[in-house]
Amino acid sequence: MAEALRMPEMSDQAHSGWQRSRLPEGAGAGFADRRVLESGLALSYMRYAPTRPLRESSDMDYAERHLTLAIALQGRCRTVASDGSHMDFLAGHSTWGLFRQARGQRQFLADEPVQHMRLIVSESLLQRYGLEQLLATPEQPASAASAHTRKSSYVLQQQAAALVQLHRRAAGPLELHIAALRLLAEQVSLLRPAPVAGASACNAALQEKVLAARDLLHQQYGQTLSVAYLCAAVGTNECSLKQGFKSLLGTSPHRLLTAVRMQKARELLQAGQQVAAVAYRVGYQHPSSFSTAFQRYYGEAPKALRP
Repeated sequence: MAEALRMPEMSDQAHSGWQRSRLPEGAGAGFADRRVLESGLALSYMRYAPTRPLRESSDMDYAERHLTLAIALQGRCRTVASDGSHMDFLAGHSTWGLFRQARGQRQFLADEPVQHMRLIVSESLLQRYGLEQLLATPEQPASAASAHTRKSSYVLQQQAAALVQLHRRAAGPLELHIAALRLLAEQVSLLRPAPVAGASACNAALQEKVLAARDLLHQQYGQTLSVAYLCAAVGTNECSLKQGFKSLLGTSPHRLLTAVRMQKARELLQAGQQVAAVAYRVGYQHPSSFSTAFQRYYGEAPKALRP
């Protein structure tokens, strides 16, 4: 039978600015770190490796509603609300909900390592960022049935993983703040309502295909990619895909691919890799073509970035 645990109050500084709570002695290895980036914006990173089944109290009580976005990076666990409803957290999935209060438990399996990154944003901050559309949903009861879950997009998973890396190297508040807002912006794009009234079902289906195509660009940027290939991969036509990219992402497949390649190339160059090697890794067959594209994109030659 799972042992009921109440996590101790936040203690131990994990890194500068983070507050840490640990699993009790004998329950396994693990911690939960929390950092407030500004009023109404916080990050929480949990990494547990329990050696026996555990139940952990999970209580929230805010003066206003908060959007909680949880990205499961490893393992599985379950949240059981006070009304008996439950939701499973599975690696590769994200869960979000808008609550003022919540009561329940998180349940963990023995020998099942778990990693989650959470972003918590207040109603006031969402309004300040002009995200009132996320608040249009009527206030929900504190129930797992009121939360939403879906398979995470590749971009969302990568952004959550980037936050984990920033946590591990004790990054400063500016880097964390920027990365947290990127995560929020990605989630907003996934929740953006369909722009054409009366066509929500069609647009919802197209949105899934656009996001799948975008994920392919992020995953396969080093290969020769074409719009025709993306259309065949996600099951749509060229006109619909281009219109979907413009409506949902505000860009075209070609421009997004260029941006992904240039961002990755910049990282590789700053890590000390040779220009020619970087060109081939990001999908260019000729280093001269890559150098021209890089100069056009950043306004400087790629060799200027090498240490």
